[in-house]
Amino acid sequence: MAITKNTYSTSHAIDPYYIRIVHDPTQAGFIIIDDIEFSGERGSLHEETSGSVVWLQVEMNNQVTVLVSAPIGVSVFTPSHSGWSQSRIYVKSAEAFVVQYSSVPMDDASNRTAVTGYQLGSSSDVLYIKIDQQANTITMYQ
Repeated sequence: MAITKNTYSTSHAIDPYYIRIVHDPTQAGFIIIDDIEFSGERGSLHEETSGSVVWLQVEMNNQVTVLVSAPIGVSVFTPSHSGWSQSRIYVKSAEAFVVQYSSVPMDDASNRTAVTGYQLGSSSDVLYIKIDQQANTITMYQ
């Protein structure tokens, strides 16, 4: 099957359990990947990574892997999402969401400007996320 791109209302609920991917506000160039269990409570830290370009692989059941290099033979979803510094990525079950915010706090749905989901259609589907911190963009691939 294929990955489906969906546009949601800015009030779309993404809870109670998901993986959150955010830029670290205290260290330039770092990305934090952690569990959120209920109502915004932080769970366990999966990983912290850094680099001007970071590639992530998303599979079914909240599986997120940091890749050491760009994947080969992938197709891009267009357009890219601008404003990585004002965005968060959430992975819930078989869908990854790019949530863009106009201002802080970036946990408040009233500050959202866009919610885009990328729904995996089968267990063989793999979504790749490229976070380019210098260009300040998020690009999705399948």
